[in-house]
Amino acid sequence: MIITERDSLCVHQTSIVVFIRTSFSDRGEKQMNSYQAKKIPLSLLLDPLGHQPHHEVRGELWYKSPFRQETEPSFQVNEEKNLWYDEGYGKGGTVIDFVMSYYRFTTISFTEVS
Repeated sequence: MIITERDSLCVHQTSIVVFIRTSFSDRGEKQMNSYQAKKIPLSLLLDPLGHQPHHEVRGELWYKSPFRQETEPSFQVNEEKNLWYDEGYGKGGTVIDFVMSYYRFTTISFTEVS
């Protein structure tokens, strides 16, 4: 079996969707809105993608960038605020911004929770 880059991307996307669905359904809920999605810890999304923190400085976890190959960490996650910033990429934001950037999505839909 030959695994292509596209297959790999599908596996990563599936693992994120499974992770989100599992962590969310564990609380007995069936749908998620953007406010709830933003509460998913970034560090828990990065781990199944194969990214572990390199070190921690003043409450911020530093990773090698998930957007490119690099030798020194330039991607930081503020666990308290649940925000990320990539110094080499020049962008940052919420967990939703990360998923959109990582998978190159232009839109993400959320279902309203009543």
